[in-house]
Amino acid sequence: MTTTRQEVEKHLISRDKQKEFMLAGNSRFTIYNSKSGNKFSFRVKKSKKDKFKGIFFVEVDTNLENRKRILEEKIFEDNKIKHSFQYNYVGYIKNERYIHSGKSKLSEDSEYNKVFDWLFRNVCANMIPDEMEFFHNNHCARCGKTLRVPESIVSGFGPECEKIRNRS
Repeated sequence: MTTTRQEVEKHLISRDKQKEFMLAGNSRFTIYNSKSGNKFSFRVKKSKKDKFKGIFFVEVDTNLENRKRILEEKIFEDNKIKHSFQYNYVGYIKNERYIHSGKSKLSEDSEYNKVFDWLFRNVCANMIPDEMEFFHNNHCARCGKTLRVPESIVSGFGPECEKIRNRS
């Protein structure tokens, strides 16, 4: 089943919700630059360990072929992404500041690191340019489970996590 642009747009996260989505606990998302055609996929996970309280670990999908295909036709089928990610640790977020980690296999000068650093600073400042689109990757931003309910696919949060989110 081929998915239409309208169906793909259900996965768009609006500017005012991008920061909340990124820091929800287990977010997976892709940014797409409609001018350049560049796409990058990231995962941001909140640490569950007390010694890392308030820390979010950032990983990037370094599988170039998948990154090129992610927003093309036929990637969404029955609300599942036909895509295997190859995530690599790149750094962490602490006190709303992104920091490249020396433990990353990717250098501080890597394109992935520079893109995430730019993205996070601009999301925090609510200054993402119009040509940048922010898509969730069909997983709940809080718990990471695959989204199946239509309302959840639009919001990026599963039904149970949406209830918890609304209580906060």
